[in-house]
Amino acid sequence: MAKVLLAYRNTPHSTTGESPSVLFLGRPLRTRLDLVKPDLQRKVINRQIDQAGRKGHSPTRQLSIGQTVMARNYSGKDKFLPGIVLAQTGPLSYEIKVGPNRIWRRHIDQLRASSVKVNDQSDDTAEPHPELGETGQNIAPAEEIVAEPDIELATNPPVVQQQEAGRATTGSEQRYPTRSHQPPVRWDLNCLIRKLFKKTT
Repeated sequence: MAKVLLAYRNTPHSTTGESPSVLFLGRPLRTRLDLVKPDLQRKVINRQIDQAGRKGHSPTRQLSIGQTVMARNYSGKDKFLPGIVLAQTGPLSYEIKVGPNRIWRRHIDQLRASSVKVNDQSDDTAEPHPELGETGQNIAPAEEIVAEPDIELATNPPVVQQQEAGRATTGSEQRYPTRSHQPPVRWDLNCLIRKLFKKTT
């Protein structure tokens, strides 16, 4: 009798379209078929719990001072440049020396372990060029700087003469007649007197 009532209360009614258990409890009653059918939602929840537990116990990547790495480059054609770890500035950030007087700060996700040697040459060992100053900028001799305005002054007059000659040739070749423009007369006392005289006569 109990099995018959359980089956009846789980069977959808033809009029309402819902089973009596759903109308009364808001959910279907659990039967043996529910034990055979897998619960996908519970499986997903258990998988997420296991994944979160494994992620919490995963070891954190560490880099040692003096280790050779490849650092992410954002200002050149090469995506990575070799460098040496100088210091650790945070839990996951490091200072990387990628060249003479070039120190970058990168996250550990922007670093790759590498065995490439870094060309660590300081700027002090470089011999100064005779035409370069202390800042490395090319300084021209004083004679050349003074001579440049004279050259420009000498070359400017022919250009002006050529432009004036071109304008003269274009003016002589005009095909259309020129129109003389006369400015309008405004606030002329004589004109006002003549107009008033015409109206009175």
